[in-house]
Amino acid sequence: MGGEALASEGSQEPARTLDATALDNARFGFHRSHPQRSARRVFYVTQCIVIGLLGAASVWAFRDAPAASFFTLHVAALVLFTAAIAWRLVAASILTPTLSRLAEPAHWPTYTILCPLYREASVVADLVAALERLDYPGIMHQRGV
Repeated sequence: MGGEALASEGSQEPARTLDATALDNARFGFHRSHPQRSARRVFYVTQCIVIGLLGAASVWAFRDAPAASFFTLHVAALVLFTAAIAWRLVAASILTPTLSRLAEPAHWPTYTILCPLYREASVVADLVAALERLDYPGIMHQRGV
């Protein structure tokens, strides 16, 4: 069914245009009514001052001692990268016990697989071998044999 059939069945056409007031309300309405809960980013005066001071210090450092500044920037990037990798390794090591508990439950549920066969004696051996290769504990596992 195409869109033409849906339109002919009495469904409404979607609104194609919005007036400026509705668009402005959609963009900034929540921020105006709940500024503390809004995710709209705003820089505070202190943040602007600190960013400006860091920018001025960077310009001064690169102009006064470019080699030392590039070396410092390189070391800072290396430390940041190393910290990020270490953080990911720690997070992965914390998840490992949880994932291993999920992979090996204390009691595996029991499933029955029914394979109806009729005049297929030649494939029974292959079918049994394929069922034995399933990645699931077999009857012998659950009995402890």
